[in-house]
Amino acid sequence: MNRRNDILMALGPVVISAYMVATALKWPLKTKLFPMAIGIPVFLLAIAELVLSFREKEGNSAKASTMAMGTAEGKQETLPLRRLIVGFSFAVGFFALILLFSFPIAIPLFVFLYMKFYGREKWGTTLVATVVAWASFYGLFVVVLHTLFAKGLVQMALKSWGVF
Repeated sequence: MNRRNDILMALGPVVISAYMVATALKWPLKTKLFPMAIGIPVFLLAIAELVLSFREKEGNSAKASTMAMGTAEGKQETLPLRRLIVGFSFAVGFFALILLFSFPIAIPLFVFLYMKFYGREKWGTTLVATVVAWASFYGLFVVVLHTLFAKGLVQMALKSWGVF
């Protein structure tokens, strides 16, 4: 990618997140909390990326993008396609967990499975990350925002069988 394309790609998130934050400012606190919590960090990181894109020299851009894609000079590897498939599989798997178990169970379950089996982390690190993810989610959405979540398919099946 050349420098102009890098700048244009960095400009997109800046504009979108700025619009998101500006729009959310008019909303009540509980409504604007999530867009502001996501929009402000995305805006700041996108600005940093934009500044780096302006500072990057033309020759370094192609070399950096080649290294990021995991290809050596003159070789075409399937690593980007593999990463795309893995990322898409994680997204589909997370959606399936949400559908089966609902958000409050799917989030810590996904973090645990990802950290332990894909990240190959130690048990202590995995359990701490899982507890932090669950506590953060539960604290924000259940305790602070009083959000009600639909039950997952497994929970509904257990309830219809009289188990749960």
